[in-house]
Order: sequence, then structure tokens, then C-alpha cells
Amino acid sequence: VDPGRACSHVGLVSEGWRHFKSMYKDHKIKPRMEHYACMVDLLCRSGLLTDAFDFINSMPFQADVLVWRTFLGACRVHINTELGEMAARKILELDPNEPAAYIQLSNIYASAGKWEESAEMRKKMKERNLVKEGGCSWIEVGDKVHKFYVGDTSHPNAHRIYNELERLIREIKRCG
Repeated sequence: VDPGRACSHVGLVSEGWRHFKSMYKDHKIKPRMEHYACMVDLLCRSGLLTDAFDFINSMPFQADVLVWRTFLGACRVHINTELGEMAARKILELDPNEPAAYIQLSNIYASAGKWEESAEMRKKMKERNLVKEGGCSWIEVGDKVHKFYVGDTSHPNAHRIYNELERLIREIKRCG
């Protein structure tokens, strides 16, 4: 369990900072990208977008698309067009064909009542033939990450997995 991630779900900013800082100070564990991403998530969930933006820009390495997408999602939730535009630009610098940047920025503009800008983002997506990928979940078992997309049956154990999911759904319904 990642302490930063656990703290982010209940908004314990000071507790998350304490754990993050103690990783290296007390345990000599050098934080990796995913640890920084958890701190960004923590700050964003707590509504501290400026702090999150400053934190991203102070990272000892370049933030990846996931970090910027996390930040951009928070900009949508908190309807911050200025920071959202900056985040979208960063994402598109790293991956010009990342549909999430266009979609999220379009949604930010729409939430702020900026309909022309929202339509422009959708138009740019269409011009680039970008399509939003269906929902995705993943689980790590041992050292291997298994990804699952909505409606995808290409996983070698798809039949067993879907049967187990159906069993779990029935059990949940039975329990109420």
C-alpha cells in the first residue's frame, strides 16, 4: 500500500507529506514517479491546485503524462481553466495524440461556460482522428501488470476472469 495514495483518499495532506518526506529521510527510499504522482493526487483531491502545480514543477525529473493527466482532471473538477490549459499543453508536448488532454480541456471549458473553446478542442480531436479509449483497469499480480479494457476479451484468461466477475456480482447482490 502506498501511504501517499491512502492519505489522498481522505485528504490527509500533512500526513501524506510526512510519509513522502520520510521515504528518503528515514528509510533511504528514493521517491519514484509513482510516489510523486500520489502526492499530486493528494494535493489535487484536497483542492490545492497551485501547490500541486508547484510540486510538479519542482520534481527532480520531468513529470510524465499520468502526473499531468491527474492534475488536469483536478483542474476540471475545480474548474480552473488557466492551470488546466497549462496541464493540457504539457500533456500534448509529451504526447500530441493524447485524447484525454483534449477531452478534459473541452470539459473544463464547458464547465466554465466557454462553449467556443470547448467546441474547438473537440474539433482538434476530430481533425487528428483521435478517439477516446474505453475505460481501463489494471491489477498487478507478482511482477506482472494485467490491463483490462471495457468489453475486451483478448486477455488469455478472459473467460475465467469474466466468470469470476459474474460470480462476485451475484454474491454482492445476494448480500444486498
